[in-house]
Amino acid sequence: MMMMSSSTTNTTFSAVAKQYATSLYELAKEQSVLKAITPLVGVLSQVIEKTPELIPFLANATISAEKRAGILIELLPSDTPDVLGRFLTLVIENNRHDELPDILACFYAKAEALDGIGLVEVTTAFPLTSTLKKSLETALKTRFSLKSIHFKETVDSSLKAGLVLTYNGQRLDATLQTRLTQLQKTLQQI
Repeated sequence: MMMMSSSTTNTTFSAVAKQYATSLYELAKEQSVLKAITPLVGVLSQVIEKTPELIPFLANATISAEKRAGILIELLPSDTPDVLGRFLTLVIENNRHDELPDILACFYAKAEALDGIGLVEVTTAFPLTSTLKKSLETALKTRFSLKSIHFKETVDSSLKAGLVLTYNGQRLDATLQTRLTQLQKTLQQI
């Protein structure tokens, strides 16, 4: 199971991110390189998430947009389709560097969803065990008619227990805090 990351905390993307992601998707599909660039977009997304200083660097207008985009392009394999490099340059030239994590995540989600692969964000108090991950995967594949699931896991110790799942704009909050809040509301109505 590949782990896809993004800096977003849910799968609701801005109009700008959706527009750019759709443009890249359509162009990649038109040039028959969609399957080639989809995993590369996932890798770029992970690099950006794990290197927080990259976005401020990309915002540095004293360095040409081509050089800033070149840093991202250098991270990719030499046989990367040109469309991805040109796209990254365009995003930087248009000063959309702050949107780049969401653009990449939105593209990835769109490409994977059409292949029957779902990106599910899971926030838990503790890391998921392989057994729980397999159980979640089985249940989510059935519920959303997916071929496979990619998880983006986040550990948030403030949850104490339970988990929050986000898929395709839908959020399921099964945390202890939410259950206690619901119980409190029920008791107040009595």
